[in-house]
Amino acid sequence: MVSTKCPAFVVVSRRQTFYRTWESVLCRLGSTRRADSIESLHVAPQGESPSLVIADARLVDSICPSLIVGWLQHCGSARLLVADTVLAPIDELSILAAGAVGCCDVSLRPEELLGIVDVALRNSVWVSKAAVPLLMSKLRGIESSVTTLAVPSRTDEPENLQALTERQREVARMVAHGANNKQIGRVLNISDRTVKFHMSGIFDKLGISDRTQLALHVAGKHH
Repeated sequence: MVSTKCPAFVVVSRRQTFYRTWESVLCRLGSTRRADSIESLHVAPQGESPSLVIADARLVDSICPSLIVGWLQHCGSARLLVADTVLAPIDELSILAAGAVGCCDVSLRPEELLGIVDVALRNSVWVSKAAVPLLMSKLRGIESSVTTLAVPSRTDEPENLQALTERQREVARMVAHGANNKQIGRVLNISDRTVKFHMSGIFDKLGISDRTQLALHVAGKHH
């Protein structure tokens, strides 16, 4: 794990069977408590700072990006994992782009759930096997290789990147097309350190923590 400190988890569900399933998985990693609603997350034991919130998809009739954005406002610094979902790949990617770290299908086994939690605790994003081909297709965009990557034009900017500066948008688009920091620096004629500075600013403004979520934000304009 990323830290020697045992993580704390909150399982949000009104179903006892859902909580017991997750408690049996999470007890191997840290402490777990239950909440009946996302809105009640602020009522927490003193000193608790959960690392991950696991939300039961059956709390609502349907899961959508705007719902995820609202839920995240109640999660504080904790990451959000949505569980017991049955989503089409395009819907899964839209949920991830909204800020969730994963969507767990109802058919996943405990050992698979444990692996997803591990990914979330490493500040990364879990994408299901079913959604990976669609994600790769979106990230390719027009079929151009990284070696022929050009600085994106302002007329092709996704609406969800408008909070970024012009240079940050350039960096974000290149990340979405698979460029690493060295390649970005070469195209923009800036140092690796400057690229890292821009990446940090992008993550802060978009409320994300890794390149996968950034790529999902950029790909989100095609939804």
